Amino acid sequence: MVSLGGNEIKAYSSQGQIRTAMLSLKLATFEIARTDFDDDPVLLLDDVFSELDIPRQNALLKRIRGAQCFLTTAIPLECKDAHLFTVAGGTVTAMQ
Repeated sequence: MVSLGGNEIKAYSSQGQIRTAMLSLKLATFEIARTDFDDDPVLLLDDVFSELDIPRQNALLKRIRGAQCFLTTAIPLECKDAHLFTVAGGTVTAMQ
């Protein structure tokens, strides 16, 4: 159970707040692994933008810049430093 101020976040928070809390825990774990192993782990983030507002989406993109990351989303993104792919009908296509 994850709580904030003594309250379980699942019962008292919006979907966006819950998603933000979980991402915070995942990013903290990522930093601990990076420090403990003195190497960059691979960060896996599945459908992370669906419950985040635009400022939180941008903050997350800024935070993971330069990390080894596989990120899935239904929302089109423009990332300068990323290799972007689409998946449709079982076919993976690199975006130009």
